[in-house]
Amino acid sequence: MTWTILLRTAYLLMSLVAPDWAPAMAWVAEPVEERPVTYPSSGAPIHARLYQPQRAGERAGLVLTHGMAWAGMDDPRIVTLARRLAECGFVVLTPDLDPLKRFQLSIHSADQIRDAALYLQALPRVYDDRVGLFGLSYAGSLSFIAAAAPELRGRLRWVTSFGGYWDFEELVRYTLTGSYRGAPAAALLEPQLYGRLAIYYNYPELLEAGLETEAFKEICYWGLHHDYDRADALRDSLSRGGRAILRSFWGMSGDNPCVGHERFQAWRAERGPYLRRMALASWIDQVRLPEAFLLHSEQDSLVPAVESRLLADALRRRGTKVHLEITPLFHHIDALRGDAGAQTVLDWRRLRQVWSLYRFFVPLLALAEDPRQ
Repeated sequence: MTWTILLRTAYLLMSLVAPDWAPAMAWVAEPVEERPVTYPSSGAPIHARLYQPQRAGERAGLVLTHGMAWAGMDDPRIVTLARRLAECGFVVLTPDLDPLKRFQLSIHSADQIRDAALYLQALPRVYDDRVGLFGLSYAGSLSFIAAAAPELRGRLRWVTSFGGYWDFEELVRYTLTGSYRGAPAAALLEPQLYGRLAIYYNYPELLEAGLETEAFKEICYWGLHHDYDRADALRDSLSRGGRAILRSFWGMSGDNPCVGHERFQAWRAERGPYLRRMALASWIDQVRLPEAFLLHSEQDSLVPAVESRLLADALRRRGTKVHLEITPLFHHIDALRGDAGAQTVLDWRRLRQVWSLYRFFVPLLALAEDPRQ
């Protein structure tokens, strides 16, 4: 461990939780060049962006994948994080994945993440045995599914998941009802609207929408884009009963009256094979990893923090060294911000939490420092 790594970890942490202060530490960063690339994948080539330090020499490689966000690799959170990780010594590839940009809940993107890792490993400036994955939100779970692929099994150095899930079925249950089997109600927050919109957009059969199913899907689609004007305009086209259903799940508090126990159980039975494929438990035995980094918000109301705890337990049973950090400094994958622009995370009362997060990132940044150099 060198002073460079310790200082760059501080720089990365500042960039995440107190970006206004990060320029004060920019002197520790390497100059970075960015360029668009395309890599082969099943179906069609994938557009991506490559961030790499300008200084010559081979580096560790990292595939950084966006979650369910319409901006994809151009999401400001992805761009900033990719630049900072490259400035800290990684060659970073950010794929632009259409299924995730279209809010599709499937494991198809895991194949695209796998192919991104294979492309990155083949680049001349990347150590092929020092490549890792870093997925945000839903892509954190997809990264572990990608790691289970025969082509990558035993070839990845690490996987990082920020806000990913473990049990997809329980995640759906929590999103729609606010309950989670095996977790005390007091430990759970009221689920966010964004999660319900994603579930109903993908599984409109969970709503008793009848002939208005397509209208509900479109409303959910524009809600996921945060374009509430378009969503409101479509609402007016619904029947009286349809508007009642929309009001019910849009402003849910407590149990969602749109999804009764019997309806959820029927959907669960119909989707059995699909739900098993979506569950990380179906893939984890095929994952061969020296290390995993699991970061989760303590007050996550999209994916409960218990999901990362369960994933950590499963990985440890497989012999993986797990770094787990459940932090109150984020809401899902977004850092806290105080009123009037104040940096809440730099409040002296949070110094212990900031220190804990710093210690989480140090061994991750140390992976950019190859011992062969």
